[in-house]
Amino acid sequence: MHTRRILTLGTIAATLGMSFGKPGHAAPGVVTSGGFALGGYDTTSYWTAKKAAMGTPAFTFEYKGANWLFSSQAGRDAFASAPDRYAPGFNGYCPFCLPGGKLVPGAGNFWDVHKNRLYLLLNQRIKDDFIMKADYYVERATAYWAKMS
Repeated sequence: MHTRRILTLGTIAATLGMSFGKPGHAAPGVVTSGGFALGGYDTTSYWTAKKAAMGTPAFTFEYKGANWLFSSQAGRDAFASAPDRYAPGFNGYCPFCLPGGKLVPGAGNFWDVHKNRLYLLLNQRIKDDFIMKADYYVERATAYWAKMS
């Protein structure tokens, strides 16, 4: 009987130790496509030109392990001086999809700036819904993202 208790307690302790010892899931890196962050879209253009614009390999910057493209030297320099200001929320994953547990990369041509933060969205329908309830979606996506970090 004493041996059984020791084995049971040992099993419980080992199980707890294994669950506490496992690292948490890390949030995914920046969305990349074709070897470039955000599929090559210039993240500063959403702010300066108020539109989605493709970058060019002539103006690049490495940040968060990804190569970012810009359409001008000024855009590259602005990003280099304050990348957190220009980088999209949730590393470019769609905040509409995150609360459902889906890591869906946002599309560079569907976007919104909400409360001074850029968000890439999946498609026009989701963008329209996101704009109407952005606080709701960002709050839910933030809670899900925090669990992954």
